[in-house]
Amino acid sequence: MLVHTLLVFTAVFLQQVACSDWSYDGTEGVSHWSDLFQKCALTHQSPINIYEGDVMVDPALGEVLFENYDTADGLAMTLTNNGHSAMVTIAGTRDVAISGGDLSNKFKATQLHFHWGSDPSEGSEHLISSHAFPMELHIVHYNTKYPDFDAALSQGDGLAVLGFVFKMSKTDNPALSQIVSSLASIRSVDTTVDLKPFAIKTILPESFHQFYRYPGSLTTPPCDESVTWTVYKEPINISEAQLNEFRSLLDHTRSPISHNARPVQPLNDRVVKANFDPHVHWGYAHGESTHWRETFSNCGAYSQSPINIETFYTVEEPLPVMVYKNYETSAGVVMRLKNSGHAAQVDISGTEISISGSGLTEPYVAAQFHFHWGSTDLQGSEHTINGKSFPMELHIVHYKKSLGSLAAAATQFQGLAVLGFLFEVSSRDNVPFNNITNYLKSIKDPDTSVTIPSFPINSILPSRRSDLYRYHGSLTTPGCHETVIWSVFKDTIKVSSRQLALFRTLVSHETDSNGNPLPMVDNNRPIQDKFSREVHRNF
Repeated sequence: MLVHTLLVFTAVFLQQVACSDWSYDGTEGVSHWSDLFQKCALTHQSPINIYEGDVMVDPALGEVLFENYDTADGLAMTLTNNGHSAMVTIAGTRDVAISGGDLSNKFKATQLHFHWGSDPSEGSEHLISSHAFPMELHIVHYNTKYPDFDAALSQGDGLAVLGFVFKMSKTDNPALSQIVSSLASIRSVDTTVDLKPFAIKTILPESFHQFYRYPGSLTTPPCDESVTWTVYKEPINISEAQLNEFRSLLDHTRSPISHNARPVQPLNDRVVKANFDPHVHWGYAHGESTHWRETFSNCGAYSQSPINIETFYTVEEPLPVMVYKNYETSAGVVMRLKNSGHAAQVDISGTEISISGSGLTEPYVAAQFHFHWGSTDLQGSEHTINGKSFPMELHIVHYKKSLGSLAAAATQFQGLAVLGFLFEVSSRDNVPFNNITNYLKSIKDPDTSVTIPSFPINSILPSRRSDLYRYHGSLTTPGCHETVIWSVFKDTIKVSSRQLALFRTLVSHETDSNGNPLPMVDNNRPIQDKFSREVHRNF
């Protein structure tokens, strides 16, 4: 192979600025890019953490169509060390292109390059549910409505990049052998070597269809926000020996390029779509709730629920009386009891049941109520009072009436109002509560439900419920949207140990290490940090 010095960089992804102007470390590192390249400080930057629990499933995305990805005929390729990555330039007489997949036009491939880390736990630029991969491949295309890459670079619809993550393999990936073996010829920066042209499809996963889509930017300076990103879920195999060859390339300081991945950037107002349903699992067993934030971005935010209510630090605030509409009637109300796999829940329809007053700006309509409980009578509530846990907690979930539905309100600020009632153990049954417990045997298994005789919600609540704590928080289950006005009542509901035990007969979605279903117990999220929030009380 003929090795020669690369004299001129034009019209390719990593060649828009002088290579010595930026790096990944030191005074020219990522945190300083925006000093020279203002676009690197914009709000739609890449890469991002793709939280699978947050993605919007959009079947209309369809599949990307690949043109000449399966042939090497008419292609010319060179491999370059540009000081930041190993880059394969794609040229020749035949267009390699993509279209379809809800892309706005045909996009022509101009180059592909790699990002990697110093060990297998890092290296990819994009994260999927907070998980990093050892390497990531980017195949860069420009919109053919523009004459060339340079003209497309600054246009909002100018570029389309395909991202493929890698996973570690015990054996070499033979499809990468030509690229890997040629890396020894480009150890030094600004050197290039001719490659025998290959069909790009040969270095991709054997089968790949599922992808995430979002609008973003170049992940290197000048960080133009002109990229439609398509990040595939299916990974490419690579061995440690092959990765080490990439890590042996040298940068402008003649140091090994051991890590060339930009940190993830804020998503801000963007939405990540997917052409498939990630089917994200979540639960409580094995401490899983502490990891929700890795898959659902809001679960790691700063106004989360539940909290420990320290009464000494609550702020007294007189509130108007809460008005309960149709809490005292069952006429026209339809109730369906179900095992969601996470809780026992009663969905409400028919006659409108709602609350108003008490500082709420408009009526909030009841959509459902559900329960959280423990494995013993000493624990199970989500909220605690001065560190004390209760055996069960009831949440009555309401949505702002003007928003029309629970789904629409769940993501809107103050879209939800939830009433929280704590339980205490009594020596006697709570007779009205049998309207629920008598039917639990019908929903023992996950995803089962039964219509139950409706009853007035008032009948299972404390007779006195004027005293309450109020704070702004979140749903206590994924996606943890911080849209809830919480009212946690001082007076408790009394039930017997017998009635509590009936909830523990339900089976959850979760399984033990042998795959056996687990009982639904301790379905309460741990206490979250209150941070600077104030908790108010009306008494």
